[in-house]
Amino acid sequence: MGLLDFVKKSIATFSGSAKKGPKKRRTKKVASQKKKTANKKRSKKKKVVRAKKSSTKKSLSKKKKSVRSPKKAKSKQPKVSTTTAKLKKVGQVTHFFDRIAVSVIKLKKSVAVGDRLLIVSRGEEIEVPVKSMQIDHKPVERAKSGVEIGLKVPKPVREGDDVYYLDH
Repeated sequence: MGLLDFVKKSIATFSGSAKKGPKKRRTKKVASQKKKTANKKRSKKKKVVRAKKSSTKKSLSKKKKSVRSPKKAKSKQPKVSTTTAKLKKVGQVTHFFDRIAVSVIKLKKSVAVGDRLLIVSRGEEIEVPVKSMQIDHKPVERAKSGVEIGLKVPKPVREGDDVYYLDH
């Protein structure tokens, strides 16, 4: 080490501008740790705010419950008119295709084109005239019991809905 190097080092140490090497970049670990701690702080603040809101809701709901009158018990039986008790059951809906509004019906009795059927769905009665029907994508005029038919319906129906004759 020469005199010149010695002088440069001593000046750098006294002035505080000594070269320390290249600046280190933040690693991904350090950056992710800082984000996690910031997120934890935010979530703690949110929890405190949520707790305050829920406590006020609870106090309001307690007041409302004491003011309400008791409700009457609802019957869980579907609304079905007395006419369905007299009608003959044809079959049951096994599937419904909502995009094309077609129901698949498993028949217990035979059905022909021109018959009028009644589907009882969610307590609602849907009248369906049989204009056309299909068995395995082939149009038929008459379907015997035990087969599944495809039938176009005006309203959505559910699996398990009962199907009755309207005219027989």
